[in-house]
Amino acid sequence: MCSAAPDQTKAESLELEGNLGPRDASELHVALLAALGGEDEVVVDARRVTSLDVSILQVLIAADIAAEKLGRTITLLRVPEGAVEATFARAGLAIPPGFSLPQLALSR
Repeated sequence: MCSAAPDQTKAESLELEGNLGPRDASELHVALLAALGGEDEVVVDARRVTSLDVSILQVLIAADIAAEKLGRTITLLRVPEGAVEATFARAGLAIPPGFSLPQLALSR
């Protein structure tokens, strides 16, 4: 589901892939809390996610709120019009501003 990838910069990177459901939410929650406790920026790479449950969105949104309170940022790399955006749309949720689609996501 998720793996941490150390980076040379002051950012923690988490890579998500495959089909993510309610059983993955707890593991993602723990990984995000650990990442937010260590670095100023957390990059969540969700470009290889093929589907996800709304419970994963809840964890990501909660992490974004926690990051803001801690003065940290979360960047969510995703495929334009991919699984992440489709799930936000199906849930009737706007993608948080902190999850804006960076140019880096478009170039990979």
